[in-house]
Amino acid sequence: MKTYSLKKGILIMFVFGITVFLVIPFTCAKLDGLFRFPATIAPVDFLLGTVLLVIGGAVAVWCIILFLTIGKGTPIPLFPPKRFIVRGPYKYTRNPMALGTWIALIGEALILHSLTFLFFIVFVIIPAVTLFIIKYEEPDLEKRFGGEYLEYKKKVPRWIP
Repeated sequence: MKTYSLKKGILIMFVFGITVFLVIPFTCAKLDGLFRFPATIAPVDFLLGTVLLVIGGAVAVWCIILFLTIGKGTPIPLFPPKRFIVRGPYKYTRNPMALGTWIALIGEALILHSLTFLFFIVFVIIPAVTLFIIKYEEPDLEKRFGGEYLEYKKKVPRWIP
């Protein structure tokens, strides 16, 4: 597998983040009008959405910081971490970055009051990421970190702590 510079990895993460947190949500919100979904937002939607966005975003950013500082890599497969990480939220679940991102995106869907984006999260993003984790990421981690990852996999659940 070809690896790239850390700068390129960070740039790719930035572009990916802009796409996932801005381009896709606002495109979906525009599609709500086309599908004639209701456009009103209740204060409770905004408040709950903000809480979820902040909590989920904080977990995802925490994971990215762990990748950069301890793992000496990025979450992007082109520049994977060199060291195995079992700190912070990784002590409790094998995929806290995915969980944090999903929670943040659901919060964003509530803030935008976008049913199209919520459906996209539930029926496209979550299944695609789950498939990626099971079919690519876990076998890759087994190959790169061997017994250390296999032991971790036995002790720490994939999703729910």
